[in-house]
Amino acid sequence: MATKDTIDAFERGLTTLVAFDQGSHRLTIQNVAQRTGQSRAGARRNLLTLVKLGYARLEGRHFALTPKVLALSRAFLASDPLFGAASPVLLALADETKAAASITLLEGGDVVYAMRAQPEPPVRPHILVGARYPAHATSSGRVLLAHLHRYRLEAWLRESAPDPAPTSCWQQEVRSLLRATAVAGWAMAIGEAEPDAVCVSVPLRAPDGQVRAALNLGSCAHRATEAVIAETYLPALRRSAARIERMLPRA
Repeated sequence: MATKDTIDAFERGLTTLVAFDQGSHRLTIQNVAQRTGQSRAGARRNLLTLVKLGYARLEGRHFALTPKVLALSRAFLASDPLFGAASPVLLALADETKAAASITLLEGGDVVYAMRAQPEPPVRPHILVGARYPAHATSSGRVLLAHLHRYRLEAWLRESAPDPAPTSCWQQEVRSLLRATAVAGWAMAIGEAEPDAVCVSVPLRAPDGQVRAALNLGSCAHRATEAVIAETYLPALRRSAARIERMLPRA
């Protein structure tokens, strides 16, 4: 919703851009209008603007994004020293554990995969950078939610309760889970991205002690046994988190 300090046309343009996803990489004007709530005429103008700027291309009746869109994510990654510090550590972590290593961030009610490194050969779960999952259902989301300020957590709980579930019961269960996560200092979730996937996460802290992100390892259930998690994954995650944290500049 536009205010006197915002530009609604720019907002609609960004909404058009994010209408594309893994399952819908080619969209018609009607598709975009339905996904974004715009009129067909508005969706057409926004799509043609993206084409003019080089962020999209027209293929018959369909529009698709171009590699230029990656410049937006590159600007985000380059502007935050966390990602520069984390890149070599993620590669080493994946190589050491033979599991997929990721950094995730909390965005709204979801966790977003911001960086990812695969070992050789690659392992499941197969998650792309930019993938989003409900925060409370993921190990990294639980780590991040467990360290939210109380007021922000309560706001998140009010906004994120699933409709079919009694809100008070769901909120109580999540609070209990997050308290246990905060005490343990790590979290594990089974089936968060694929049915047999096991993901384990620890927090990544800024120099001021605030939790900025989560460091995550993911693999399939037959690889990620309790012994492997306790003896390999958790020690490696904690060492890697400490390495990244030491490299972050102090304000």
